[in-house]
Amino acid sequence: MGLLSGCAAHRVPDRLISTDWSTVRALGPGTEVAIYLGERDVRYGRLEQVTDQTLALRERAGLQALSRREIERVAVRTPSGATRAPRIIADAAIGAAAALPFVLLFAAHDEQGTQHGAEIAAVAIGAGAGAVLGAQGPAGQKFRERILYIRP
Repeated sequence: MGLLSGCAAHRVPDRLISTDWSTVRALGPGTEVAIYLGERDVRYGRLEQVTDQTLALRERAGLQALSRREIERVAVRTPSGATRAPRIIADAAIGAAAALPFVLLFAAHDEQGTQHGAEIAAVAIGAGAGAVLGAQGPAGQKFRERILYIRP
């Protein structure tokens, strides 16, 4: 019995998601947030100011004022590390696409239709070069989101 009561004491409390706008108003300026305006429309940035009717968000493109009526959810974003994977994958694909003209050139000069090593090598070299160039860029920031507010 003593062991079971100890386990219950270490239970993590349930996440609370509020439908009260005062929860959003309590966030301080500079808080990193994700604002969900619809199913596919999400704005990321730092809070500037929250009033009873609007939310001012500092995005990369500048300051954006959003009406409380159009906001469906507000999530607080916490940095959780960095990643290079998406950039490396994208640059590898670009490198492979850049090798495509060489593949077509080799294929055009192949009259017998039997030598395919050069085409494969060109794509592999292009993808490798793209991945290497992608790894040289800055790492992207990863975030963990916690939903704080849902519009009733």
